[in-house]
Amino acid sequence: MAPRSQAIVLATALILGVARAQNGTGSLTDLASYMTHINATRNDSSPVVLNIDTKDTSKRNATAPYLYGLMHEDISHSGDGGIYAELLANRAFQGSNWNTTNLPDYNGSVIGVSENTIEPVAPVLTAWNTIGNGTRILLDRFHPISSAVPTGIEIDFPEDATGEHGFQNYGWWGMNVEPQQYNVSFYVQGNYPRNQANLTTFTVSLRSNLTGEVFASSTIANVSVPFIDSVQLFTTLHPNRTAPNSNNTFVVSFDGEAIRGQTYYFSLFSLMPETFKGTPNGLRKDIAEAFYEMKPSFLRFPGGNNLEGFSPQTRWKWNETLGPLIDRPGRPGNWGYYTTQGLGLMEYLMWSEDMGVERVLAVYSGFSLDIWGVSGPSYPLDRMPEVLQEALDEIEFCMGNITSKWGSVRASLGHPEPFDIKFVEIGNEDWFSSTYPYRWKFMYEGLKAAYPNITYISTAYNEASASYGYNITIPPGVLWDTHHYEEPSFFVRGFDFYDNWQETTNQPGAQVFLGEFSALQIDTPSHVVNFSFPEEKHIFYPRL
Repeated sequence: MAPRSQAIVLATALILGVARAQNGTGSLTDLASYMTHINATRNDSSPVVLNIDTKDTSKRNATAPYLYGLMHEDISHSGDGGIYAELLANRAFQGSNWNTTNLPDYNGSVIGVSENTIEPVAPVLTAWNTIGNGTRILLDRFHPISSAVPTGIEIDFPEDATGEHGFQNYGWWGMNVEPQQYNVSFYVQGNYPRNQANLTTFTVSLRSNLTGEVFASSTIANVSVPFIDSVQLFTTLHPNRTAPNSNNTFVVSFDGEAIRGQTYYFSLFSLMPETFKGTPNGLRKDIAEAFYEMKPSFLRFPGGNNLEGFSPQTRWKWNETLGPLIDRPGRPGNWGYYTTQGLGLMEYLMWSEDMGVERVLAVYSGFSLDIWGVSGPSYPLDRMPEVLQEALDEIEFCMGNITSKWGSVRASLGHPEPFDIKFVEIGNEDWFSSTYPYRWKFMYEGLKAAYPNITYISTAYNEASASYGYNITIPPGVLWDTHHYEEPSFFVRGFDFYDNWQETTNQPGAQVFLGEFSALQIDTPSHVVNFSFPEEKHIFYPRL
């Protein structure tokens, strides 16, 4: 075995697939004969004996101290609708889904299908519906609860209403209901000409969408709903049994005769179950506990492409993810849907604290992607000071004492103790740009001068050598974040790749962060990964 270098290899997740037989094209018999190290039975079907010595440790390589960890960005609803515990979809009517596509006679990608067919990413009523004949629901922008959350819903009740009337939310593909406490809140304002000075009783419940069975219910009685500003109402729900499936809804209902001819304006609903470690506005217990039991050593956040945005204006702005939800505007994320940013910087910091892991904080480095594709605008050198200051402020929020500007903000949010940051990543996959050499140098030198004890991570080394003609020199002690979405054989062939990496690349003292990797498709003769994910080649779910 080749001598082991001192490079520290951090790995995000082990998602190593093994080529297997497929129907039709892509079967084992189609593979090239040189793939014997993956498909040994192709050439030799005799029995195989494998001896593993677990006692002699002298021949082992040293294990990297931070293997393994987690990386999170809001992709495929892994945040909203995933590990972020909020159960209501489209809770504040902030935006909508869309996709990008290629069209004939147009350069690069353009916005294709959008939920809001008039204004892509604009608010919609997705996940909401009415209850009771004649109940009307529409988006409302006349009664904003804040500048960050300007859109809500208007609910109009008919003058002949009888029985139950109201509205419901279907959740993210349904919602789990089990014995625990669910915290409920929402904002409401009344329409003066229609409601006058009536007292209103609200009933909230969790129900089966199939049978109508009510699993839990709570009443907020005799509320004098204001007409000038909205009031936030709170209650809790306590189901006494587990629902048989997830096809359940959250309902706000009224006695039809009591609200005949009336109109109400609602916004920013929340239905939060019990969270991991009981942290407010925190993580779903079941998902977080599964990650916690993996014993990860670090968490990289908040991305990923989602850090960069599809424009500089819509990038992940850390200071817009802080504080009460009413002050968080959300943003159109990079993966086809609007994100609430309920899972913000403070929530990521608490996630890492609750799991006892190191933080790998990615800071914006002055490059954003674009709907066009894997390219986009970069801040020019003369404007890089403002990008650097944004990163310095973010680190001060995390690590600063309570007398500092941003440290005092953190303390006001309930955490006077600083969060220790050992690793800061400067950007994400910046080899998509031609400008990383000057941006990296400016950001690295500026951050290093202010925080010399942090270990910094470059998002590029030689990936742009062919496309833009540059390599990044990795200073001693700095990590290179390298990403690999490959075939299984790539990882087998590269088993000893890092053993002498520093020497062969003339990067003495440089370290390696394997920040993203996956066996993305079965082995093919060309070894070219097809990112359109054809069914006969793509590995849709990780398999060890």
